[in-house]
Amino acid sequence: MRINVISIAGTIHQVAGQAGRSINEDHTAFKLAAEHLSHEIQVSVLGKQPASDMTLLQLADLKATIERWQRDFDAVILLMGTDSMEEVAFFLDSTMELGKPLIITGAMRPQSDPGYDGLRNFHDAVLVASHPIAKHTGALVVMNEEIHLGRQLRKADSQRLSAFVSPAGPVGYIRAGRPQFPHGNLPCHRSLPIQLTPEDHQIPILTGSIGARFNPAHFTDCDGLVVAGMGTGTLPADMLRALADWRQETRKPVVITTRCLTGDNYDTHYYPGSQRKYEQHGLTLQGYEGLTPQQARIRLWLALNAKPTNEPPITGYHLPTPLLWGL
Repeated sequence: MRINVISIAGTIHQVAGQAGRSINEDHTAFKLAAEHLSHEIQVSVLGKQPASDMTLLQLADLKATIERWQRDFDAVILLMGTDSMEEVAFFLDSTMELGKPLIITGAMRPQSDPGYDGLRNFHDAVLVASHPIAKHTGALVVMNEEIHLGRQLRKADSQRLSAFVSPAGPVGYIRAGRPQFPHGNLPCHRSLPIQLTPEDHQIPILTGSIGARFNPAHFTDCDGLVVAGMGTGTLPADMLRALADWRQETRKPVVITTRCLTGDNYDTHYYPGSQRKYEQHGLTLQGYEGLTPQQARIRLWLALNAKPTNEPPITGYHLPTPLLWGL
C-alpha cells in the first residue's frame, strides 16, 4: 500500500527545550514505522505553519493538496497539531469527496517527553488507513487508540492523552494491534454538494453568557456571526435584541448554536417556541443543530463561499437555503 503522509507543524514534530519548542524535521522514525507494517510511504512537508495559524482559505488549499495526492496514492495521512484538529477534520470531512482513506493524527506530548504518543498514533493511523472500512467513511481521526469520525470530533481536554471525544463515542478502536469497528460497516460519507469561491469571509464567534452585550460598532467588517448561547442557545434579552437589529440592518447571517460540547441549539419539545423566538428575528438555527460553535463557523463560511449546484441538500448537512443562494 502506498501512503502519502502530509506533515504540517504540530506537537507531533516538536522537541521541548530550555529555549522553548523546536521542530524535528527528521521523519525517519515515521518511515520505519510504516515499513515495519510493509507499507511504502512518502512524506510531504507543507512548511512550518501550524493549522491554528491558517485561514479557512488556506484550509481550502490544504484540501486541494490532499485531493491531488489522493490521485497517486492509496491513502493519505495528515500529521498536524491537536489544538485545531477538530476544525480541520470537520472542514475536510465536509468538503472532500473521499473514495480513499484520509486519516488525521497528531500527538499530545512532544518528542522529548517520555510519554510521547506521536509514533504510536501514527502507527495506528497506518493500520486504519489499510482497513477497507476507511475508504468510504470520510475523514477519520486516530488518537489514543480510538477512531473518530472527523465530522463528530471534539477536543474535550487541553492536555490529556484522551483529549478527544465524539458525542456517540468512537466508531472504532485499536486492539491487539489491529483496528476494530464494533458496529461493522459505517455509513458511506458524502461531502456537501457545493463548489467554493475564493473569498475569505470574516466570521467571529461570540459567547452568549449572563450579562453579555453586543455592540454592533465592533462588527462592521464582519460577514456573519456565530453566537454560542447557553444551553439550547439561550441568549440574554438585550443581546438578542441587539443581534436582531444588526441582522435586520446588515442582512448578514447570525447563527445561534450552543456552547455545550454536545446537544442542539433549540428545544421545541420541552420549550415550545424556543426556535421561533430567534427565527422570527431572522436569526438562523436550522442546519446547525448538534454543531459546536467552531463547526458552525466553518459551515457558515462554506455556505457564504458556496456556488449553487444542481444536487439537493444532504440530510444532516443541509445548508440553509437563504445562506446558500444569497441573502
